Amino acid sequence: MSDTSRKQALYRLAEPGEIPKGRAIHVKDRPGGQIEFLLSPDHTEQPLCNEFDRATKHSVVHGLWRQRWTDDGRLMRPAQGLRLAVLRWETVPPDMMPTGRLLVTVEDEGWCVHLVDERYCTRQLQGEINDLLLRLAGDGLWVQAWLRRRPFPSAAAPDPLLAPPVIPMALA
Repeated sequence: MSDTSRKQALYRLAEPGEIPKGRAIHVKDRPGGQIEFLLSPDHTEQPLCNEFDRATKHSVVHGLWRQRWTDDGRLMRPAQGLRLAVLRWETVPPDMMPTGRLLVTVEDEGWCVHLVDERYCTRQLQGEINDLLLRLAGDGLWVQAWLRRRPFPSAAAPDPLLAPPVIPMALA
């Protein structure tokens, strides 16, 4: 069941003076399950913010990732290196992205990687967000909640088919 009234993760371009000088991102952690990512317009553009809003809305609102802090400042402390989960941004060339997409999320239990069109994310922004995500997911301030785990396979998967079938598929 969703709880859209209290839980939010918002991404937006920062207004002048909202981000400390020389930084690419600033985060406002707020009570009640709300977080705001302010991204420098020198390091990204609004379309990427829009894609992150769409991608995270479902996960946050439906509790697939849960926030475990309030507005007490724990978010801004350095990562402790617990590595409880992996959450990262990785940049990729635009020709490797699906048509019309700036963001593709790949996720499984214990990790989540956001593949970002490299034209919309500077190396500085990528480094700063990954440091932040190391703190958030790695130290357990955000917890991935896979309530309906997929069962483990009962037997080893068959070897992949390395040769074409003897009879062409069209004739089978």
